[in-house]
Amino acid sequence: MLEPRRLTCLCLTLGVLALGVAGVAAGAGEQADGERSIAVIVHKSNQIDRIDLAELRKIFTLERQSWSDGGKIHALVQEPGSFEEEIMLSKVHRLSENELRKLWVERIADNVARPRAASSAAIKRAVARDTRAIGIIDATLRDGTVKVLRVNGLPPESPVYPLKEKVP
Repeated sequence: MLEPRRLTCLCLTLGVLALGVAGVAAGAGEQADGERSIAVIVHKSNQIDRIDLAELRKIFTLERQSWSDGGKIHALVQEPGSFEEEIMLSKVHRLSENELRKLWVERIADNVARPRAASSAAIKRAVARDTRAIGIIDATLRDGTVKVLRVNGLPPESPVYPLKEKVP
């Protein structure tokens, strides 16, 4: 049996953890400045350090399917409705979800489904394991397990980063 003092500490610790998890879930992707942004990530061994919006669009619309060394690109995307996917649709694709799906169907051979992940964390884990992968994640989840690419020469923390939007 726990002493009353230890039980109180345990309850307070669990309460603080619960509030922290709820806060992270409620404000996913939101930065202190009322904006949210996404980061383009690749495996740490990938030779590229930057990408422009036009090239990003080609990769995620399957117009470009191979890296410069000839290896197949594994482009990972989130489920429809995520803020990461919304930013990609508005800032990169400039298409609706239905228009993008139609485009994928036209470009995918052998009825292979587009790989989708449930979260930025899942995409980050997959990219960290796959040397051919590229993914889009909540910029607040960047860490040393993957390489973050500059987009149009700018890092995600730049005030004029192109994959950023105001929180409604």
